[in-house]
Amino acid sequence: MEPPKLLPIVSNFAFCKRILDTWAKRYDGARPFAFVLENHAAGGHNAPPRNKVAFTETDDLDSYFDKVLGLGVPVYVAGEFPGGGSRRDYLHWLERGAYGIQVGSRFALCSDSGMRPDLRDAVIEANRRGELEVVTDLRLSPTGYPFKRVTVPGTLSDPRVYAARPRACNRMHLARSVFQEQSDGTVKEAYICPAMPEKRFLSLGGNPADLEGRVCLCNALLSTAGFYSDVEPPIVTLGESGLQVKELLSARQVMEEILTPEYVAQAEKELTEPT
Repeated sequence: MEPPKLLPIVSNFAFCKRILDTWAKRYDGARPFAFVLENHAAGGHNAPPRNKVAFTETDDLDSYFDKVLGLGVPVYVAGEFPGGGSRRDYLHWLERGAYGIQVGSRFALCSDSGMRPDLRDAVIEANRRGELEVVTDLRLSPTGYPFKRVTVPGTLSDPRVYAARPRACNRMHLARSVFQEQSDGTVKEAYICPAMPEKRFLSLGGNPADLEGRVCLCNALLSTAGFYSDVEPPIVTLGESGLQVKELLSARQVMEEILTPEYVAQAEKELTEPT
């Protein structure tokens, strides 16, 4: 059976080296298809800062890119785009030796994305006014990892919206298991998440300090896509590149800007013509 094409998403050299060394010993020298090196300017979850307090130059992708490239595995770059994920960024990283770039925010804000149109339009309009803010929140995610949130009215980035909604944790995608001894001496497995209702969390042995500022990302991100908004208000996450999106484009237009219309047309032809 051919090994799957795995693309680990990592944010330092040490993990890349460890993956290669471990796979070489355990899996007959198997190697990743590519590494995605994600700078802390990327959206969604980020790797924690090395000093546990704030991101510094030691966390910047530039500080370890060349070392990872020297491992001989193709590299994609994410979250490091002065041009917002443009053709200029693409060509810059190709010249540095990268295999390609991973662009998220521009596609999240395109007309073909699954984001609720009212939220997408609010973000783009705020960008036009120069008012949008992307914040790295160290408390929001139940995982404990930093998470990028965008300040948008009516979402969980508004303290009043956050305070008004009931705590929820009914999907359990980010929960972890705990084991409790029962009165009869048996041990029962349960699942705990700091975004769940406070009483339930504490009854499972959770630390009260872990409750503050948490959001049920399972429901909140689904709400951003228009699902289960009655359970949890939405939360918008973008990378810092999202601050540069000031017009509504289609996914094809974004692809054509990065790769050129000619490249996209040729790729489309190859995909649609019978072999």
